[in-house]
This record gives sequence, C-alpha cells and structure tokens, in this order.
Amino acid sequence: MKELKVGDIRKFRNKYVGVVTGYVANSYEVVLIDGTVRHFSFDDINTTVKLQPGLREKLEKLGNRCVKVNK
Repeated sequence: MKELKVGDIRKFRNKYVGVVTGYVANSYEVVLIDGTVRHFSFDDINTTVKLQPGLREKLEKLGNRCVKVNK
C-alpha cells in the first residue's frame, strides 16, 4: 500500500473520513470531519472519498497548515 502524506484526505476502515496530520508510532494521526483526532495503523485500508466542496476545502486548509508546520 502507498504511504499517505500529511494533508491527504482519505476514508479509513470504510467509515471514518479525515485528513492525515502526522505520524505516531506506526500509525497515521488523522483529524476526522467532526474534529476529533484518531490514530489508524499504516495497515488500515484507506480509500479516496468524494466530499462536498465546502467540507473538502476545510480539510485541505487544515492539511496544508500541517504540511507547513512539519517542514
């Protein structure tokens, strides 16, 4: 499976949608659309997801900020 980058928006475990904000001990740190933070193993299945434009824009802004912070 392709490793995700900070800022990638994906669906995890076929029910959680969020943006990757970092990495923690063999897992992705993900901020979900409801604002909660969860950790998903690198082995968890993730797929691309189609979102409403406004929601996608908000997640992209958060992801872009995390990319800048991680540089």
